[in-house]
Amino acid sequence: MSEIAAVLLMFLPEEDAFWALAQLMVGDRHSMHGFFVPGFPKLLRFQRHHERVLQRALPDLRKHMDEEQMSTGIYSPKWFLQCFLGRTPFSLTLKLWDAYVLDGERVLTAMAYTILKVHRKRLLKLPLEGLREFLQDSLAQPWALEDEAVLRHLRASMTQLRRMRCDLPPPAGPEEFPTRPLGLEPVSPAPGPLLPSPASEPPRRPPPGARAGREPGEPDARGEGSEGASGRTPSVGLWLLQEVGYCQGMSEIAAVLLMFLPEEDAFWALAQLMVGDRHSMHGFFVPGFPKLLRFQRHHERVLQRALPDLRKHMDEEQMSTGIYSPKWFLQCFLGRTPFSLTLKLWDAYVLDGERVLTAMAYTILKVHRKRLLKLPLEGLREFLQDSLAQPWALEDEAVLRHLRASMTQLRRMRCDLPPPAGPEEFPTRPLGLEPVSPAPGPLLPSPASEPPRRRTRCTTR
Repeated sequence: MSEIAAVLLMFLPEEDAFWALAQLMVGDRHSMHGFFVPGFPKLLRFQRHHERVLQRALPDLRKHMDEEQMSTGIYSPKWFLQCFLGRTPFSLTLKLWDAYVLDGERVLTAMAYTILKVHRKRLLKLPLEGLREFLQDSLAQPWALEDEAVLRHLRASMTQLRRMRCDLPPPAGPEEFPTRPLGLEPVSPAPGPLLPSPASEPPRRPPPGARAGREPGEPDARGEGSEGASGRTPSVGLWLLQEVGYCQGMSEIAAVLLMFLPEEDAFWALAQLMVGDRHSMHGFFVPGFPKLLRFQRHHERVLQRALPDLRKHMDEEQMSTGIYSPKWFLQCFLGRTPFSLTLKLWDAYVLDGERVLTAMAYTILKVHRKRLLKLPLEGLREFLQDSLAQPWALEDEAVLRHLRASMTQLRRMRCDLPPPAGPEEFPTRPLGLEPVSPAPGPLLPSPASEPPRRRTRCTTR
């Protein structure tokens, strides 16, 4: 589910993404809960149906795959579990998700059939290893067909399967549905703390009133046990949220990490990005955004020295760097450059650190300088905020060559990094030092309705 959450976090605020995921799990149109319960009953049901569709609509391909001992279980789990995330080109995957949200689970069966139908001639020539490699890996590379052409094939497949009465598998059994309503909390076991950091066990701070030899759970001076008033140990994750604060900007960063890492690894990668010396992103998200302001001031100095004519034009049009640069620096260009290029920029950012931010900001303006010099204020704003996310005339590798040249140029000018950070940009306590209070509270109630309350146990003395 982490990759599904990643896609939602790229386009929705955190709370909306949570409820969207909840709706995907339990809503009638998608009912994804059955894909993830033990035994994967819904996955097996869709795989069996997929085999029946192959037998009826593509019998020659089904025969070839049987002869090569190519089971649907080899290639189809990520097709059905995640609606083709990581198995089709990303731009096409987003369009498939639009269709999935609109039309529900019949998109899964139709797209699985469409893939095999479109590539049928090629697949009939491949041996087992070639079939596996193509259906698991090569499909994620750009296709010869445009995305819109693939969607036309998908709509035709949905119509064809509906006429054949094969657009959906047989109805689900009770094992695919949740056993209790959303929001109904179990009495036990209480949620435990997150796993300690892979590097070291996080230091623990004794609660106020603690004394030597006090038994675990014995009340302290405030009448609370060592686990706080709620009986739950505050986690490192809670500390990170409290220390860094709520910020929409981090959700898209978490989304990218979740697309490529397991949940716990993504958490520690985010923690390292926040506090590690090479990236120190913490200063971008604390109140006042001191690091963002520092990078914006430095960006203006780079413009003044390296692109004075563009800087003059932007000043005349009253185009402030604060209009376009926040997402450049806060999120390393997420949502501001084509996604394939953004992933390569993140590779460079992880490797070379924050100098990539200053160099890429300069590279964008240098590469598009002639166009920018002709634009008025509204055109500058629209281009630097929105149009940059569309495919560029340059290939990604050509942009990266420009980036490397910019890094070299700025290093020679001694402008590759802004002045050093002040103390306000750094955490006030080490990662893992857990606050005793406030204890973590329950999730917000569903926007649709108040979740049912848990019955409490009454005791008498």
